[in-house]
Amino acid sequence: MCKNLAMKHVVAVLALAEVIGYDMTIPSMVFGAADDRYDVRICGVDDQPVRSTGGYSVVLDHGPEALAEADTVI
Repeated sequence: MCKNLAMKHVVAVLALAEVIGYDMTIPSMVFGAADDRYDVRICGVDDQPVRSTGGYSVVLDHGPEALAEADTVI
């Protein structure tokens, strides 16, 4: 848990293969609306693009290291 109130609470959203694009963006929208208290990072289990149910692949900004750095994992 983030103990320093001056620091942002880091939330890692794990995107797995066959991700639903809309579902992957919901945490960013919800936590992003809470002022600037959260740092939301969408990540994968490796550095490869993640395939979606819509037939496209998503290149993620963060790899598995985001899971270790997170205060909360979704």
